[in-house]
Amino acid sequence: MFVRKIFFCIILFVISTNLYAFDINASGYYRARGDLFKNLNLGTNELNDYRTLWNQRFRLNSEFTVSDYVSLNSTFDLLDNEFFGANPTNGVVAGNPSFYQSSTAGGGGVPEISEDPSVDILAFSSGEKTGSFIAVKRLWLNILSPLGIFKIGRQPSHFGLGITENSGDGYDSNFGDVADRISFETGYKGYVLAFGGDKDVEFDRDLQTTTQASSIDTNADDVTRFFLKAGFDEDNEKFLTLISRRWQGITDTTVWIFDVYPYWNYSWYTFEGEFTTFQGDSQSQDVSVFNWVARNTAHLSLFRFGAEGGFSSGTSGGSTNTKSINTIPFDRDYNVGYLLFEEALPGGAGFDSFDPTNTTVASAPEAAGAVSNAIYYRAFAGVTLAEAFHIDVNVINAYALKNPVIGYDPNNTGNLLFTSNKNYGVEYNINLGLDVRKELNLGFTFAHFIPGGIFDSQARNVFNQDGAAQALTLQGRVLVKF
Repeated sequence: MFVRKIFFCIILFVISTNLYAFDINASGYYRARGDLFKNLNLGTNELNDYRTLWNQRFRLNSEFTVSDYVSLNSTFDLLDNEFFGANPTNGVVAGNPSFYQSSTAGGGGVPEISEDPSVDILAFSSGEKTGSFIAVKRLWLNILSPLGIFKIGRQPSHFGLGITENSGDGYDSNFGDVADRISFETGYKGYVLAFGGDKDVEFDRDLQTTTQASSIDTNADDVTRFFLKAGFDEDNEKFLTLISRRWQGITDTTVWIFDVYPYWNYSWYTFEGEFTTFQGDSQSQDVSVFNWVARNTAHLSLFRFGAEGGFSSGTSGGSTNTKSINTIPFDRDYNVGYLLFEEALPGGAGFDSFDPTNTTVASAPEAAGAVSNAIYYRAFAGVTLAEAFHIDVNVINAYALKNPVIGYDPNNTGNLLFTSNKNYGVEYNINLGLDVRKELNLGFTFAHFIPGGIFDSQARNVFNQDGAAQALTLQGRVLVKF
């Protein structure tokens, strides 16, 4: 027994002394959010008028420095957006406020406005949404050489403002795009050059809801990409371009993506934007998509205000168009509203538009927050008092570009119904935040969505009601950063 104790002490001593030879840096956060929704169903009878929930996430980012030239980086999520009281091993419980089970075939469930009923999978954003207790979100190796940096492993995928690829690293993000990637990046006097190849991280069906994985052609085969990034990158001025070729072999889908990100800051004024186009083909359909966003922000003393406009092209005739695809939504983590783009616009909650007889599918968890077939504008303003109390107001309005699908004909579930109305509606948010300490933040948000003619048309023609009801949300949150 004594020998065992001596041997155990020696092992602990060796481990502890070797740990001191390395440098380990950790950061992350814990957040808890409580929501009260009123009329999230916009007045239909598919859900209760009121719903409440709390969810939580603990995220740990670590950098393990092996030497001056090698480091290992990782991101772990614990209880990733899990509801309070949910079984963390139950994959059908998705950490999304719009999760539901539709109760009737053909128009059941939360109203879904979709320019194309397959819009929730016409996206390249991969991301992970698991119900597991602990998830290894990312794990990759950085190798520093005299010529540049090699990166190998499962890495965050982000470019520009994040309308196409978004790492989901914001404190209020829900998903996060991830890719298994090998890349090399170098630079000289502000100019950068990077290239590499990757595969989208695919979903584990045992830990996912029953929606399909993201792909342009609704097929779950591998999505492979080669990319080249080049441009100028300084603190106050950036102009970056990303060119990538993506394909899926089984369905012969090939797409070129051209992404441009300009950024300019001068004293109190900042401009930034992103322009993306997808060009290629998927089986017998041509792919031609244009998405863009432009944002102007001003900071004057305690005040901040600005305006933003965005555009996501739409497909004429929705899914009835068998010759072209002109719709790929913004990334789900690019959030500009709270109800309008989170729950109501394409990519939000809805019944299973592929199979109206399926009463157990929820399309929201993989698609919430996606902007598609829309042009929108928003204005925002805020003030910080005593360096601790933040007040922000956000107002947004959106219109459809092409006639959107409002659902299936209740008298014939095989027929899609379109509407000529183009107004999605208006939403305004009021957000209050208090920095109790540098590492502790408390927040409260009020959101009010006033539906437009599209939803009124849906209420009348799909749900046989006079019109769509206004929706309200209250959210309280606690955030601890470290």
